[in-house]
Amino acid sequence: MDITAVLNLHAEGILSGPSFISFEQAIEAARNAGLEVEGLIVLDRPDDATRWQFEDKGTKFSIIVTDEGDPGLARNSAVAAAKGQFLGFLDGDDLWSQNWLLLAHRLCAAEPDLTVAHSEFNVVFGGEQTMWWHIDSRDPAFDPDFLRCNNCWDALSFAARAIYEAHPFAATDRRRGFGHEDWHWNCLTLGAGIDHRPVRETVHFKRRRKNSQLALNDAALSIPRMTPLASYGWTRQIKQKGESMPGFDRYVSLGRDCEVGFQLKRVRGAQESGFFNWNFTDPAALISLLRSDFSGILQEKNLSIHGSGALIKDSSHDYFLHHEFDLSLFKNAPDFAVKLKLLQEKFRFFVESFRRNAQSPEVTAYFLKCEEPGAKDIALTVQSELLRYHQKNPFTLIVLQTIDKAEEDWGISGIHNRYMKRFAPHNDALDGHVPSWDNVFREFPHRQPLLLANY
Repeated sequence: MDITAVLNLHAEGILSGPSFISFEQAIEAARNAGLEVEGLIVLDRPDDATRWQFEDKGTKFSIIVTDEGDPGLARNSAVAAAKGQFLGFLDGDDLWSQNWLLLAHRLCAAEPDLTVAHSEFNVVFGGEQTMWWHIDSRDPAFDPDFLRCNNCWDALSFAARAIYEAHPFAATDRRRGFGHEDWHWNCLTLGAGIDHRPVRETVHFKRRRKNSQLALNDAALSIPRMTPLASYGWTRQIKQKGESMPGFDRYVSLGRDCEVGFQLKRVRGAQESGFFNWNFTDPAALISLLRSDFSGILQEKNLSIHGSGALIKDSSHDYFLHHEFDLSLFKNAPDFAVKLKLLQEKFRFFVESFRRNAQSPEVTAYFLKCEEPGAKDIALTVQSELLRYHQKNPFTLIVLQTIDKAEEDWGISGIHNRYMKRFAPHNDALDGHVPSWDNVFREFPHRQPLLLANY
């Protein structure tokens, strides 16, 4: 499959009709030119008017319904479901020029690991009338400093699926002052050495509405989440075709609790959700999950409230996870089945992402926090299970313990034992020993610049 064309919808109602026609026409033009294109419609918490618009479209295009309530996370769901080598996004009240998919594919296919495509310019209509030209990040006139105060490219991007997988969109959190997920993503990918380039002779038509995500973010005075580019000490990295940046392509937590996930979020500048990020999974549970390929998880019969109720236990593999169930009624609550289905879909996405990552030739660093005795034997077993997923694809396992358990390097290929001054207390996973963590990240760097504390 060459392209997955994605139409993202929420509460656009009848405004989505012209967008769907534009979506169809661009797909048809690309197919007529010999490209294999699938259409994917994402309904994220759709209102009745929007859902009704697409009741009869399921025979023509794939439709998925998500419960993210967030444009960036809904796009991540589309990436997980996509089959195409490239993806193009269209918001449910905007329009593509008919030649968009064909010409964007032509540009990106020449340098798939280096290029994010945007329209040559946007025509903005509705609540505002203006035009917006997209600058080429390779143009000598382009100044990355501009991205610190304003966005250069909009959300209707086109790029290789691998780029979206490696750089997922961050969630909007206006309550804490963070929004503009497209602006944040542009900073993140540019910082990774990926160019943003306009496609000549293409145009997007962007509708301005009072209650659009952009308007809500502006009204809340939201800013994008921090990225390495926000630092004035940042130096732009420029990838050459076929060149790899030093370091790992992906960081993945293997637990045993939320501390690893929080530290990865801190240094990456964005949350990358994964199966083990926000669970309590001891080594025995981890090994059981990997060995069984996550079979039997989150079945109603295996779930029970744990302790004070902040966690539930899944006895299929004896791990614990956060939840949104009604504590007083739990399985007897009227909405239990709905919430359980949403939880199952969320973790199904995590499992598919884990498998897909392992099948990729990109290099992964796994971080395993271990408090149990016999860490070396545990690490060997975990490595053996990971090999079944990765086969010949490269990965490294970094086993973290506290300094009181320090040993000489185990000397095992692909496994590194490293030691922290302390771990975060179990009741406050945010309170990790930052200098210890930063020492590990410096030794095992990511290909992208990291937000290290430097103290």
